Amino acid sequence: MKKRGQVSVFVIIGVILIVIFSLIFLFKDKITETIRQEPTNPQEYLNQQLNNIKNEIGKCVSKETSEASQLLMQNGGEFEGYGSYINYYGVKYPILCREINNTNTCLSQPIIILDLQNKLDNYLPDKINKCVNLEEFKNKDYVLNLGKFIIKTEIFNDKILVNLDTKISLKKDNIIVESSNLLYDIKIPLGDLSIVANELIQIKASGGKISIVQYNKDKFNKYFIDVRRPYPDEVYKISLTNNPEFNFYFAIEGIGRFERPEGRIE
Repeated sequence: MKKRGQVSVFVIIGVILIVIFSLIFLFKDKITETIRQEPTNPQEYLNQQLNNIKNEIGKCVSKETSEASQLLMQNGGEFEGYGSYINYYGVKYPILCREINNTNTCLSQPIIILDLQNKLDNYLPDKINKCVNLEEFKNKDYVLNLGKFIIKTEIFNDKILVNLDTKISLKKDNIIVESSNLLYDIKIPLGDLSIVANELIQIKASGGKISIVQYNKDKFNKYFIDVRRPYPDEVYKISLTNNPEFNFYFAIEGIGRFERPEGRIE
């Protein structure tokens, strides 16, 4: 009987060990991940949290800068409604050049890069501030302080550099980590497409004839330029050949208009 009792104890212990090892095997990935995420010291923990906060802010900077740039490219360099449009089958093309009577030229309104930068600088802070949600970082074992957003943008051909000047500080006991002047490099061809629009407008404004075939040849087919000519106007949609996500719209208003459904001015 004694031996049987010992055997029963060993069997029970064996079953318990099997259950324990089975649970460890099932949850080993989660256990490993928890161990890896557990900071070795408060300084490392706060730095990790700070990087996560920067990433959250960066998502909003990228989203809002992209949407703002699309508005500028759709509205002739404006965020609000542009002065006059050619409405061509439901698409509004802002008029950036108006033909001068009895000439082959037009009075142009070029896109100025510095002007676009100033508009982004004033437009983005409020948009980014409303987008950023840091609630998940506020109910933790540290104190989070976030300063006011001040934006400074620089437009390059293929990207927009966004310098977000704000102070982020995290405090836990007597340890403080801080960061400021967050820099984000966002791939948006606002500068490139604005230059193309200006070059095409300048050809017309100087009395020349716009040849899309020749222009594309000179630019090694870098751009896709869709031009329609609802008499007497011309409407243009410009994008990069390898990136159709961003489109710049503009129109050249001609002389000799008559009422018709397509190509009407608004």
